Amino acid sequence: MRIQTESRFTELLGIEYPIAQAPMILQKPLVPLASAVSNAGGLGSLGCAEMSINELEQRISEMKAATDKPFNLNFFLHEAPTFDPVLDEQARSLVLPFYQRLGLEMPTNTSDTEAETFDTDKLALLVSETPAMVSFHFGCPPTQVVEALKGAAQIN
Repeated sequence: MRIQTESRFTELLGIEYPIAQAPMILQKPLVPLASAVSNAGGLGSLGCAEMSINELEQRISEMKAATDKPFNLNFFLHEAPTFDPVLDEQARSLVLPFYQRLGLEMPTNTSDTEAETFDTDKLALLVSETPAMVSFHFGCPPTQVVEALKGAAQIN
């Protein structure tokens, strides 16, 4: 049985197989896995939600050095979280028995998040680097972001 590999998806992205690797932010190693998928004919993906602009620039450079094939960059679209000390204390009291039972220490700081927001600096970098695909979680980007990315890629 022959699997059909040609589709609008493969044609649009310039990949051989209609396979897209999930862009998980916790996947390690980032670039070796994503570039291996791209080099094998699929669409390798980097989860970029936790990346600063400097790390994003570095990872794009590493991907381009590791593969000349298309790849995807994925971002979260969310509002920056706010810290509520009352809610934090309530949550801590609920999970404390589980930490104690397992002999674990409670985290000392739960107010920080590593997830970066998608901003104009990241958009400018993407427009200049023109990855084959940019995807988003937790919302749809504003029309002007989509148009900027499409314009850079010269997609109608």
